Amino acid sequence: MKIDNKYTLMYLHDIVIAQLSDEYKAKGYKVYKEHKIGRYRADFVAQKNGETLVFEVLTGPLTQKRKDALKALTTYIKSKANHKFKFVYAAPPQDKIIDIENIEEIIRYEMYDNPIPAELDELSTHTRIDEVSDIDIYEIKIDKDGTISLDGTGIVSVILQYGSDSDVDSDMGDISYYSFPFTFSAKLEYDSGTLGLKDKDSDNLEINIDTSKYYE
Repeated sequence: MKIDNKYTLMYLHDIVIAQLSDEYKAKGYKVYKEHKIGRYRADFVAQKNGETLVFEVLTGPLTQKRKDALKALTTYIKSKANHKFKFVYAAPPQDKIIDIENIEEIIRYEMYDNPIPAELDELSTHTRIDEVSDIDIYEIKIDKDGTISLDGTGIVSVILQYGSDSDVDSDMGDISYYSFPFTFSAKLEYDSGTLGLKDKDSDNLEINIDTSKYYE
């Protein structure tokens, strides 16, 4: 289950306070949440050896009212001996967007320009690949040498021809169209600004087609 950012924002302030609390407790500080300082109330306070650290945590845009309150608090803290004011801004976690634009072209190239995979070839007298689609990457790893290893899934559509071309022309043969799911693993690298297969002469792309499942 993916947590929507709007729910993360609802509790982000409390999460930051909890993390600050753990960090400063580990450093030997006494910690206080929503602590009163004079006539003000601070988000978080940590005290040790006569030193007082006052924290305010911001997790969203500042309203004018909030700006005025912070200004008053910082002015007061500066007037107190052995007090330090610390401002903490916490940004919500951002989704990582990974887009490898030419991965479909790489898969198609391997499917079209190389001998047809054996599991497809054995399905008919003449099997031809019609289309490769629905490429979806579900795992990406970057090795120390810069090689990008990825795993994904896709759909390959094929034309299955039973009998020779002459048989088909004379209605003695048969042609069918099917689509099969496949998984793939590939190792890619950048070369002159282009992402492609690492060491094309070696086996850096593995495709496994499940011919037990098909879509007509």
